[in-house]
Amino acid sequence: MTTPLNISTITGLRCAEDLRVAEGLLADGVRIAKVILHHDATLCRRNIERTVAEAARLGVVLELLANENCLDHCPYRDRHYALYGRLTEAGGAGATSTRLIDPFSLACVARRLTAPHTLLELAGLVRPEDLARYGSLGIAHFKCGGRARSDPWIDRIASAYVGGRYSGNLFDLMMYTVPFVDLFGMTTSEIFFLRSDSETLAGHLAELFEEEDLFRRTCLRQDTAARMFAAGELAINDPGSSYVLRRGQVVLERPGRYLLHVRGLLSRAGESAAGAARGSRDRARPAGLPARRCGDTP
Repeated sequence: MTTPLNISTITGLRCAEDLRVAEGLLADGVRIAKVILHHDATLCRRNIERTVAEAARLGVVLELLANENCLDHCPYRDRHYALYGRLTEAGGAGATSTRLIDPFSLACVARRLTAPHTLLELAGLVRPEDLARYGSLGIAHFKCGGRARSDPWIDRIASAYVGGRYSGNLFDLMMYTVPFVDLFGMTTSEIFFLRSDSETLAGHLAELFEEEDLFRRTCLRQDTAARMFAAGELAINDPGSSYVLRRGQVVLERPGRYLLHVRGLLSRAGESAAGAARGSRDRARPAGLPARRCGDTP
């Protein structure tokens, strides 16, 4: 009897069309226990509906990541995974080390510190409060990362997701690495704050769930970030930094010590990493360029 196969999120299956990979394996006699969908699969209703329907046709069980956090349609994700793969092949110890100069993690953090609305780019994350939304669409299985974390951290995750609510900082629940932040005597949850049970955040995610256009999604995030920032529900606590509301957006007025440290590391890591930090899918689309949709491959 063939051992059932789990298809990892790293495989990158995010939409109904991508499940053709699973269909090909099934045709070859491979038993598939489940498919853990790509981070971006959490972001929009129509994509999930189509993917669930295709999985039902194939007889495949779908699972969603619940507590990871990545940029919406991040163009560097595959290369980031490839970097971890090379490190693992070389010995594995550096793959999770906080002392590794990982240009992709640094670029991600620099982006969030520079453009605070990107804290609302929550690919791969389902709030405990939103489990029922996905369940109503046919997703019955969710995966929480963090098995190597401390027992109290795992207990907090389990309690939040079993209870369907968390009243603290959403970053308390996330598998999100902020490299070298310990050098400043801080943790990820101390530098980034996003109130999990915010009514503004709940309304924003519900609206975003219906929006497929990626540029429009950015506009919605900018507006929501400004309202949450004004209400004290979104904050960045980088020592020495200053963030202000300007023309309806949260703007970095003065970089903090941690961001300056990250920029220095990116400069050392090379021009390509610095380019990753500057890169943004938030720029307006040039005239005539078709809108990207949820489920599209970047």
